[in-house]
Amino acid sequence: MAGGYAVKARNAVLRRDVRMTLVAVALCLVLAFLLFSVDPFLTPELAVRLVRSSGALRGGTTNEDFVRSALASNGAVMSIGWGTDPLENGNHLVYFLFLDARALLRGWFFELVPGRRLIREVKRSHGGAYADAIDAAFSAARIPLPEERLVALRVQRSEAMGQGRTVQDAVNERLRAEGARSSYGWIVSSLSDGRWIAGFLYEPAVPEKSPMRGFVFEVGVDGVIRRLPFDPERRYESALLLHEADGTPIPERLRRESRSHGATDQYDRIDAFLKETLRYYGNSANDLTARLGRPASSRTKTQNAGNDASFAPVLVSLSYRGLRAGVYRWPDHEMLAYLDISSADYPLGGSIRVGMDSRAVRSALGEPHRIEDNALVYTDMKNNYDFVFRLDAKGVIRGMELVLYVD
Repeated sequence: MAGGYAVKARNAVLRRDVRMTLVAVALCLVLAFLLFSVDPFLTPELAVRLVRSSGALRGGTTNEDFVRSALASNGAVMSIGWGTDPLENGNHLVYFLFLDARALLRGWFFELVPGRRLIREVKRSHGGAYADAIDAAFSAARIPLPEERLVALRVQRSEAMGQGRTVQDAVNERLRAEGARSSYGWIVSSLSDGRWIAGFLYEPAVPEKSPMRGFVFEVGVDGVIRRLPFDPERRYESALLLHEADGTPIPERLRRESRSHGATDQYDRIDAFLKETLRYYGNSANDLTARLGRPASSRTKTQNAGNDASFAPVLVSLSYRGLRAGVYRWPDHEMLAYLDISSADYPLGGSIRVGMDSRAVRSALGEPHRIEDNALVYTDMKNNYDFVFRLDAKGVIRGMELVLYVD
């Protein structure tokens, strides 16, 4: 009997020891988590609260108060709100997004360092992972407006009329001067190539019934807004808006021209793009050094010209940080051979740069003639040169080339 009690006592002690061991292990794990985790209690919600209450934008006032005051004074259209995303270095990107007075998506961005909880403002110009993370935040932003409404807002608040006036100011002035018997207001229509056509149509208040008048604007894929003539008899864009407004048929001639215009016009646009590129860089080694300065390195190499050695040019290669260029040199003249660009410091066509969305290229040059290894390729009508735009997985330009061929 005594032996049974002894066994039970030993088992009870063992169970107690096991429980205490398990509790001790659990406490050690919790302690290790607290000691060795960078910031175990820093949730995304807490990260946003910390940034909102800090004074990284202006000392003496919180970021939240600064943002609220700035939005009120700048006439912002809408607040999108606060958010946070992880950075590659383990820190937090915290941001506030809004639509500015032009209805364009803008924001303030902050880096929050866990542990010490340091907060500083960051911008795309800081480069690297910051630029990618900011672009990703913009791309993922959810604007609670239909896209047509957003396009109309951007046109109305733009200065596409010139002279420092917004489009809506010009429309209001015209209506005050002429009056309006009726108005269809703002109409927006999308085109298959990614562009938008937006316009304001009205019938002036004159004694006799008058044809519709209006303002017409094209919004490029890159967001650039330009005014077009309002001419429903000769312009497809005007006829399209009129059709959207009251069902007026679009003349078949304009329909045909709208379909064929892109094919013939595209080569003109590509040629103009080349001319602007050559105007910027020149067509000789001296032109390049005059515009870009002394290269980091240069070398020359005689090209193979087959049986006609007298035709063989010398290829002069110049290297800059973010740009490589080649020039064909003959005894009596020179010609640009290629440009290979990897930096946003150097444009093609005067407007397209590394880091821009590929939609900007399509807006400027139309649809590519071919796509090779995630690169958009454009060729002139006679196959004398190629423009190549290399893209990353997000469709952002990471490199650009111009290659010219010698007959």
